[in-house]
Amino acid sequence: MIEDGIMAKSEDNPPQSPTQHYWTVLPKFIAAVGRATTLTRTIGGSPTQSTRQYWASVLFVRLCSGAISILHLCPGSPANTAGTHWDFGSVAPLVRSLVQTGSLLFYLGTETVGEDESQARALVMQLRDSTERMQTYRSFGASDEIIRRYR
Repeated sequence: MIEDGIMAKSEDNPPQSPTQHYWTVLPKFIAAVGRATTLTRTIGGSPTQSTRQYWASVLFVRLCSGAISILHLCPGSPANTAGTHWDFGSVAPLVRSLVQTGSLLFYLGTETVGEDESQARALVMQLRDSTERMQTYRSFGASDEIIRRYR
């Protein structure tokens, strides 16, 4: 059991060491990634009925891709069976990205809101994305023609 980010002792289970905890949760993570990627392959290419469904599908695929990347860095996973590559420093930003993507998926694709609010959320996200792209292109000295595409 984890409370406030610290593995706590419950009456039934003594606290696990971080290594024991890793080996306990890794198979669960592998199974969840497997189910998610199977789902993605099953419904991939299906037309979406709304902007909400479109963004939910894009973000879900992003979650799957990020999780697969994490598995490449996790010893004992199918992508790193030899366990010779331990790079937990690189796992942290990938996990942060997964959490942010999960939050955005909830915000844009799964939270129950009215159609007007759903459309507004998508427009705000697209506005922010276009603004970031415009600023990036501007910082690299892109032509005015390219920058105008994002105004």
